[in-house]
Amino acid sequence: MKHDPVDVLIIGAGASGAAVAWSLAETKMHILCLDQGGWMNPAEYPSTGRDWEAKFYGDWSTSPNIRAPARGLSDQRRQLADQGGELQRRRRLDRDVHRALAAAASFRFQG
Repeated sequence: MKHDPVDVLIIGAGASGAAVAWSLAETKMHILCLDQGGWMNPAEYPSTGRDWEAKFYGDWSTSPNIRAPARGLSDQRRQLADQGGELQRRRRLDRDVHRALAAAASFRFQG
């Protein structure tokens, strides 16, 4: 692992983080963008299948009101499952933030 100095550290490549990284890419600054998500395989995009139009009206809909919730679970079981998933998501986020901060602390910022 190289320990090159960076000028900008961006944590999270969501809408805002990706926009900032993209806008700073044309500068001569050294940018490090960290994100916890993995890469999507382009072959798994919903638009690559023959039924892409049908998928648009189901699980891949842009509207959260159309995307189907988990079926077959009672409201109480669904709520408990959501709480467990949220707890796991927060633990992963905390772990990744601590790793990112430790990595950033190991860099030598030159001004």
